[in-house]
Amino acid sequence: MWSSTNVRLFTSAFLALVFGGGIYLLERPAGTAALLPSFQLVSSSWLGQHLPGFCHVFSFSILTSYALQPWQAAPLLGCLFWVGINSLFEAGQIDVIASGIASAWPDWLQEWPVLAHVDAYFLAGTFDPVDILFVVLGGLAAYCLMQRTSRAGIAASC
Repeated sequence: MWSSTNVRLFTSAFLALVFGGGIYLLERPAGTAALLPSFQLVSSSWLGQHLPGFCHVFSFSILTSYALQPWQAAPLLGCLFWVGINSLFEAGQIDVIASGIASAWPDWLQEWPVLAHVDAYFLAGTFDPVDILFVVLGGLAAYCLMQRTSRAGIAASC
């Protein structure tokens, strides 16, 4: 049965995901992601460059923690997992690492629509340590929200 706490957390995760996706649709230049339309609606802002990483980690940390329930460490592990994954993808945009990934990327994976743009993601992307900061903040915000809304009320420290 869904408690009001579960509904609030899922609503928060869903709204953050929609918001982050909206930023991609509105601000990201065409060709920077596989599913973007071929036009850019508004000019890109500093916050628009970094906020999607926050939203992605925040949303998926909450959703993953529910997939791992009733494990006590689920919120922490969900947050650490998504902070780690997003940080690795960001680090993969460092020129030396990106060229290594692109040269090692097997040609046969280009036939899979979901994976066809992975090498281009790394090569066209730009590493930005501020993105790592927003990713960490997204994980921290999700963890604190989950702790605050948990039945145990552990999160008075967040």
